[in-house]
Amino acid sequence: MAMVYALAGVVASLLPGPVPGELAIALPAAVALLAWLACGGWAVIGISIGAVVFGMISDPLLLSMPRSQAFAGAVVMAAAAVVQAGVGATLTRRYVPGWRALTHVLDALRLFALAGALAAVPWALVRLAVRFFGPLETVGHPAGVFLAGWLSQLVAVVAVLPIMLTLWWWRVPLWRARLSTLAVPAGAVLLAVLGLFRIAADVEQERHATRFEALAAAISHRFEDRVGAMMAAVDAADRFLESTPAPSRRAFRHQTEILLPRAPGLVAVQWVPQVRAQERDTYEARARDDGIDGFVFREFDAGGRLIPARWREVHYPVFFSVPRQASPFRLGVDMAASEAWMRTVERVMDTGRRSVSTLPARAAAPGSPPPDAVVLVVSPIHRGRPGAPEAAELGGLTVGVVRIASMMASVIAEFDLTGLQLSLTDITDGAERLYPAHEAPVGEGMAMSETVPVGDRQWQLRLVADPRFATAEGVPLLWIAVVGSAVFFALLHGFLLTVSGQRVEVARQIGDGTAQLRREVDERRRVEATLRQSEARMSGVFRAVLDGIVIIDEYGTIDSVNPAVASIFGWSPESLVGQNVSLLMPEPFRSHHDGYLADFRRTGHKHTIGFHRTVEGLRKDGSRFPVELTVSELPLTQRTLFVGVMRDISERVASAEQGRLVNAQLQDMVSALERRDAELTELNRINEQLMACKDRAEAAEVVRMAMQRMFPGSAGRILAYAPGVRDGQLSEWVRWGEDSGIAVHAQAGDCWAVRQGRSYEVVASEALVRCSHVAPDVGPYICLPLMVQGQTQAVLTLAYGNITERQRRNLGHLLTAVSESINLALSNLNLREILHDQVLRDPLTQLYNRRYMEMTLDSEVKRARRNGSRLGCAVIDLDHFKAINDAYGHDVGDDVLRRIAELLQRWFRSSDTVCRYGGEEFVVILPDQAADAIAERLVALQAHFADEIFHAGSRRFARCTFSAGVAVEAGDDIDAASLLKQADNALYAAKAAGRNRVILAEH
Repeated sequence: MAMVYALAGVVASLLPGPVPGELAIALPAAVALLAWLACGGWAVIGISIGAVVFGMISDPLLLSMPRSQAFAGAVVMAAAAVVQAGVGATLTRRYVPGWRALTHVLDALRLFALAGALAAVPWALVRLAVRFFGPLETVGHPAGVFLAGWLSQLVAVVAVLPIMLTLWWWRVPLWRARLSTLAVPAGAVLLAVLGLFRIAADVEQERHATRFEALAAAISHRFEDRVGAMMAAVDAADRFLESTPAPSRRAFRHQTEILLPRAPGLVAVQWVPQVRAQERDTYEARARDDGIDGFVFREFDAGGRLIPARWREVHYPVFFSVPRQASPFRLGVDMAASEAWMRTVERVMDTGRRSVSTLPARAAAPGSPPPDAVVLVVSPIHRGRPGAPEAAELGGLTVGVVRIASMMASVIAEFDLTGLQLSLTDITDGAERLYPAHEAPVGEGMAMSETVPVGDRQWQLRLVADPRFATAEGVPLLWIAVVGSAVFFALLHGFLLTVSGQRVEVARQIGDGTAQLRREVDERRRVEATLRQSEARMSGVFRAVLDGIVIIDEYGTIDSVNPAVASIFGWSPESLVGQNVSLLMPEPFRSHHDGYLADFRRTGHKHTIGFHRTVEGLRKDGSRFPVELTVSELPLTQRTLFVGVMRDISERVASAEQGRLVNAQLQDMVSALERRDAELTELNRINEQLMACKDRAEAAEVVRMAMQRMFPGSAGRILAYAPGVRDGQLSEWVRWGEDSGIAVHAQAGDCWAVRQGRSYEVVASEALVRCSHVAPDVGPYICLPLMVQGQTQAVLTLAYGNITERQRRNLGHLLTAVSESINLALSNLNLREILHDQVLRDPLTQLYNRRYMEMTLDSEVKRARRNGSRLGCAVIDLDHFKAINDAYGHDVGDDVLRRIAELLQRWFRSSDTVCRYGGEEFVVILPDQAADAIAERLVALQAHFADEIFHAGSRRFARCTFSAGVAVEAGDDIDAASLLKQADNALYAAKAAGRNRVILAEH
């Protein structure tokens, strides 16, 4: 087996393939599969030995690898061959039971699909891994490499395996008959396909060669055009410089900017004059006069840095350059500083003709990456008498700077070079590569070389194709031949296998048919005996079943009924037979049933067969009752009968209706409990939020949002007294919903709920007297007084629109619970505000007390520091207040304090803070106000206060006065204690100055 495997591989390796080496292992694959089918697991020994021997002596893929790695590759490929053969044989034995005969086309196709297409997948994956992860350079797409290995195995199994099976089992009559009908035609076709492979390979090679020659000629012509354009541009620059005795920098730039776009790759044109040592200063000064600041002759040192050029007898500096930045040469660089450059210059001077040279690498800027190859085209400029070249003198050099990479990019711009390697070499003095900088290695393939003269140099243009060039045009003919042959062989072998085994198959089918006929006769006899027994059993069931059974024909005539029908309908079975079944149906079921039967007789369409449904039946006494009916078809030889099974479900329907009512009640109760739970949850959340509110404004927003959530579609208001007030006018505290028509302000007597001390609801407009604070066009509404210790502190009014009586009751309960929470929260907030005012306000004057003044002064000082604004403070003290108390009594003194407090509150801005500091002293904090303005306002207040008349019983007095001290500070230096101290000192100054005056601290 190992010898046969290795020999098959050696023979197959002589054939061409889409990827070298793939078709070589096609024939051994068929040998390995047949060996495993014949010998089982023992075939592993022969397959392994044969695969290793073949791989080491004939596999093109392994032969291209280093010898040290070829053996390891051969072992890997042997393992893959064993896996492929094992998988193919296992699948064949499992899913192609007729693989030994292959008399059915489907058996052959399954064999090809399992043993060929599916089993070849592991082999192709291993082949792909060896190609891509081995030491070889991979050419082609991974999918192409995978398909090459997979198709080669598929072709082997499809084309070769049936022939091998015929030769292996030639002693079997079936396969011996196939020797002439299968093996010989298939072998001839296989030889023809192999010849087709050879022809396809030759045609592909010729097509690639023709394409390569055409592409090489086009690239060569394009390169010669680019070289000619470059030389023409340099010629034009030569003629300009020779015809212009003293060229200017502007004229040179104008001329050369026209030439550069015509010559791709020519990056700069320069003029290099020949300058004697004594002329150096003149040329440097001339360049600086032309606007080139700092122009001096320069050269590169050993480290690649630019330094001033040394003095020489003759200098060759770059004087003109267009464009200035594109060239590696910089203005002022002396070409005489480089031996390589001077050799080019000397060659030009000796021959008097143009010369071409490669720019030294150190022409690049220091620290920059290595430059692309740059070529200098150097031409001499002669000036003399026209027609007398011998009398002409050298006027300088024209230097054309050519970047090889740019020129070659313009050459290949319009060509697809996939799989091609293009290079350019200067072969004048050896072989100096110009393009590319580093040539990538290529495999064996087509090549073209052409030598092109460039000035006094000889350049060689070389184009080489690698294996990728053959795959650049898509699917080759050889691929088409491989795929086509696989399809062709599959169809051919399927047809030949079927034809060759036709007689055997016919005999087998006759034997199978005879055996099947005997089995059917025996089965018929058994069925007849079973039917007789079944008929006896069914007759007993028909009479004993509790459900009514009615059998009718296709016209509705009752054929038979069981005894249960009599107990259901009240008719005896004998009286029903022969009657129409509509006798047992009330309208409209009777008409529907007659229509169903008529439609069945006309079209054969069955409306109710097989359906389980509930209808109404008609008893003999005329009463109607629910019936559960199922109709089935009973086809007989001569006619069709219908069997109806009926059950009286009166009790079940009544029980179901009662259960439905109970269920509806339970659902209502569950819904009410869920709604109540949601309301309680929402109410708890409202209580928590109300308890957390800091003031009435926050509480009002919480109440507004809660009322909108809990009473959607409603509108209303809560009117409340101010904190600490128990009479007077109720004012709006909370509002929700649309414009409800409820007054914003109301007196306590306007609301009937407040009068009665309980809730008051108006359901219909004419039912009760309406509250005065509710507009007449408002629909049903309810008012609830919010009371604390028998005193009303607010009233809640809710307009809820048209709802059911049940919804109205639920709304009332919920509103009562919500109002209790609101009432409690409002009481707490009112109490809090009253206590807050008692802590921070003076009870006599209702002004803020000294504690509030200190807190406010600290806050205003911080704000003034933050904003950089001014802050004023005024300390006011009543003059001779003790004399007033002594003369008129303390009650009159208290009246004077209250009067001055009222004036102070009205006299200053709302942003100012007025506080009672203690006794008859007051403090006013005035943010962002000038000292003069404060003093002016206080003086006016003094005049007004002096006109105030006070009563002490029957006596009257006036001309009460006060003294004031004012301090104003600004900036980051403001201090609360200092500001208050300055104002207090100013007050003392006012007292000392005679009282009844205002003193500024700064004065």
